[in-house]
Amino acid sequence: QSFSPTTEARLQAVLDAFQAEYRTGGMAAAINVDGLAVWEGATGFASQEIDWTSPTFALKQSGIPFTTNTLSRIYSVTKTFTAALILELVNEGALNLNDPISKFFDIENYNPQLNGDVTIHQLLSHSSGFSDFLTNPALLGAVSQNPTKIWSPIEVLAFAGKENEPDAIRKYSNTNYIILGIIIETVTGKPVEQSF
Repeated sequence: QSFSPTTEARLQAVLDAFQAEYRTGGMAAAINVDGLAVWEGATGFASQEIDWTSPTFALKQSGIPFTTNTLSRIYSVTKTFTAALILELVNEGALNLNDPISKFFDIENYNPQLNGDVTIHQLLSHSSGFSDFLTNPALLGAVSQNPTKIWSPIEVLAFAGKENEPDAIRKYSNTNYIILGIIIETVTGKPVEQSF
């Protein structure tokens, strides 16, 4: 089944208005009400043309349309799902927010700069003191040397370091959520993507 044409038009208008206001480029959304009513919509562009003659190289209102079948990376949206899954595992008693990383794996074995006493809570709140592995120039060099390699979560830990003591400051770091993913896999015994 589907929503009425009027409701579908309203949903699409909301999606279009959001894209226009926040200039997201392109995006898709879906609503599924217990399988009784389903709606999918898309807006914007998957690939947009650039006006090379403008001083700011503005995006043209043309290009390849974004559709509900367009593949796109979700990047840090996974952090929301990871945090929710960690809290669900806490609720189930599988782990505690005060558990240290070392309870699940010997992180110092993979990178001696990373403190195994850092807790799940500190990882969730970006207060671990760990640097963001993505900002390490050595990672860029390693990727350029082997551009087709798929890096495992354990392997990317080699590119992280200690910037601060735990709880000293809050600083966004992808390293924290890579470690949380490893913890989820250790606790559940399956790949993290199968737990979402």
